[in-house]
Order: sequence, then structure tokens, then C-alpha cells
Amino acid sequence: MPTRVPELLDRRSLRFAALLGSILLGVALALGPIDGLALVAAQMFVFATGAIMGPRHQPFVALYRRTVGRKGAPATRLVPAPAEQFGQTLGLLATFVALMGGVLNATGVFTVFTAVALAGTLIQVLLGSNPLGSLLARIAGRAAGTVRVVPGTAVDDADDAEADGYPGPRAPVDLTEDAAARTLSNR
Repeated sequence: MPTRVPELLDRRSLRFAALLGSILLGVALALGPIDGLALVAAQMFVFATGAIMGPRHQPFVALYRRTVGRKGAPATRLVPAPAEQFGQTLGLLATFVALMGGVLNATGVFTVFTAVALAGTLIQVLLGSNPLGSLLARIAGRAAGTVRVVPGTAVDDADDAEADGYPGPRAPVDLTEDAAARTLSNR
């Protein structure tokens, strides 16, 4: 059975998505549970899309790929999608609780869980990855961290997330399933 290689995403697209999410959640927090409820619901939808379909399909990541990503330089750092999907799930849970707090007029619950979701998105903006998701992925034995891409290699973020990159300063990575299976069987 071939080993599945994790999908890789441009770290800049995740930062862009987190920046937009931070803006939504920050404004929602400033507006309070009555006026900010729609913004929390919108961000919850964004998190749900990333948690269920994968971060590549999250609306803000797709917006980055279709606008900013097409005009910029090729990706230099790629992040495995499973760790980011875990972060999207945590954001979904936090915004769901915040939304329920707002609907039930529990101002404290709304404020605390909107702030938790905001803190998560700000960490994503600052670090470019989800450290908790990466830590849990490493504990589970899955690929985590970032992959450095060698300048001059093709990374077509708009069509697919596969790329020929470097996991560090050494050997290139062949991201086909057959190559991954050969690599794992040689260990």
C-alpha cells in the first residue's frame, strides 16, 4: 500500500488567511456579542471549510492563490496541511463556542472564546504555522514543520500543492506516492 505524502501549502497563503481572520475576529471582539455575532459566524464558516475540506480549500487561502499568490514570487517555505487542518479545527471549536455564547447572550463566553480564536490566528500570522498542530502531528509521527523549497523549482500553488522541495539543506524530496513508498521501504 503506497504511503500518502501530506499535502504542502505555501506558508504565505496561511499567513494571509490568518491575517484576514484576525481582522474579522478583532472587529467582532470590539463590537461585542450583539453586533459582532455575524463576523464570528463568518469566521466560523471559514474555519469549518478549512477543518472539513482542508486548509487549501479555505476561502481566504483560495483568495490568496487567485490574487496575491499569482503575482508574487514562488513559495520558499511549504507547510504540511494536516497540522494546519488541526488548527482550523481548533478555530472552528473556539468560534462555535463564541457563537453559542453570543446567541445565548453570555457576553463572557463570547468574549473569551472570540479572544482565544483571535489569539490563534495572531499566532498563525506571526509564526506562519500552527505550533500546536505541528507539535501534535510530530507526536503522532506525521510530517510537521516547514519544507524549504530550492530556488528555481516550480511550485504551482494555484493548481496543486505538490512541489519538488527540500526538507532542509540536504536531499530533494520527490512528492509522488511511489517515491514516498520507496523511501519508506528503504529505511
